[in-house]
Amino acid sequence: MDASISLDPLIPEAKHRMRRRRIVLAVAVLLVVVAAAVAFGLRPFGGGAAGSATAAANANHDPATPTVPFDSTERHWRATVRSLGGFPADDAALRERLTAMVHESGASVVRLIVWHGISPEAVELVVATRLRPALYLRHRVPPLREQLQRPSYLRVVDRRTSRILEEGGAERGLRRRPPRALLLRRSRYRHAAAVQALPGQVASARSTLRPQRSSRGSSRASAG
Repeated sequence: MDASISLDPLIPEAKHRMRRRRIVLAVAVLLVVVAAAVAFGLRPFGGGAAGSATAAANANHDPATPTVPFDSTERHWRATVRSLGGFPADDAALRERLTAMVHESGASVVRLIVWHGISPEAVELVVATRLRPALYLRHRVPPLREQLQRPSYLRVVDRRTSRILEEGGAERGLRRRPPRALLLRRSRYRHAAAVQALPGQVASARSTLRPQRSSRGSSRASAG
């Protein structure tokens, strides 16, 4: 009787400890599940050519820069460039130069893709600015447009991602780059044409020099 009476106070304490262990274990499992969900949500999607294009577009993306979705004009521009044989390339030097130009203009890069495989290379550029739209369009866009010096798609949005400028067309100044064999054939043709025209040029030069020599001889004879 005395032993059973002495164990009675220990039973509620053991139950309390077991209940507390279960709560700690449930919280730990919940934290693991939340961490796994966050890691999965931050995992980059896409692979192959699409993944490389997305990586190239977001290489210089500022975390503070807003996300700007594609519109129909930009999709049409991309489709036209791809139909001409264009493909996104990782031109680090050109990307750094264009990014510096955008920052100097008072904007940040949202998307920047350099398209190779066409002549000349084209640039797809989307920027966001916090300046007043009228000020940026009047004083900052013209120098930026002049420094691009290549066919380009340019889109400018404000701090609310509202479009304030969109210009550029793949049909203007773009053409499919001829294959290397065709370029070699053209250079050989021009070289052959230059070689064929060389004898005629030499003959014409001789014909122009002969009257000068005869006039010099007659002048010497009259002087003698």
